[in-house]
Amino acid sequence: MTDWPCTMGMACVGFEPRPLSDVMPSLAKPLRSPTCTLMSHYAAGRVMGDHADGASKISVVLAGHVREAVGRQEETATQGSVAIKPGDVVHRNQFGPAGATMISLDLPPDLLALSEHGSLARWRWCHGGPLTAMAIRLWLASRSNAQTCLAESDAGIEFVAQLDALGQGPEPTHRPAWLRRVHERLQDAPFDAARLSLLAREVGVHPVYLARTFRRHHRCSVRDYVHALRQTRVLQRMATSSQSLAEVAMACGYADQSHMSRDCRRHFGLSPRQCRNWLRMAPP
Repeated sequence: MTDWPCTMGMACVGFEPRPLSDVMPSLAKPLRSPTCTLMSHYAAGRVMGDHADGASKISVVLAGHVREAVGRQEETATQGSVAIKPGDVVHRNQFGPAGATMISLDLPPDLLALSEHGSLARWRWCHGGPLTAMAIRLWLASRSNAQTCLAESDAGIEFVAQLDALGQGPEPTHRPAWLRRVHERLQDAPFDAARLSLLAREVGVHPVYLARTFRRHHRCSVRDYVHALRQTRVLQRMATSSQSLAEVAMACGYADQSHMSRDCRRHFGLSPRQCRNWLRMAPP
């Protein structure tokens, strides 16, 4: 699924932080909100050389794929992946064969100071799970209310608390090949593949071992991962398609539109219609 050629070199050179307008003029339209929220669409195969964003931010991949490298470290992000990126981190990107759609939020200083473990002060990617929905909720909270103080909002506090919790304990060093197949299977057909017994049979491991290993690497259960992926796809379809809300609900595996509405209100604090309105007001 992520088998596309990488043209990024491994050497990383210093780079003077530049404003977003220097790097992506068409994507850097200023907003009136004190906290900058953007939705960005990247062309298939686009490569961005070494650069720094100048402002600390979080980003969520709504659709597509992106490789991001810092020095010799590299992450491949897919739908639902969340990036935490300090403004002075020099990085480079390559977008997948279908490009990518991402939302991003500049992090205000008071929110950066909220973390007890400095989890917002280092570059990292988190791939799915509850943090995805929390990051989207944070973006929507800032987008829908220009005067929101994120450091005092439930959305901001819960996001930082979850990120701090994910940062506790050692990171797994070895990723089994079969776990990559599970990840790709969930990305391709999340609602058909969510049963642990079926997944385990497909990749040839015991279901309990699969569940334990998945949780160790993703810091969440398969069920939570699929739920977050569903919510991401709801946002992506509402932002980029002309489908009715009922059609979005059906395409994303909900029983009906009311089921999707309850889910949106519970996790994002907004109705699907409100989510769609704020997504479509984001600059292209």
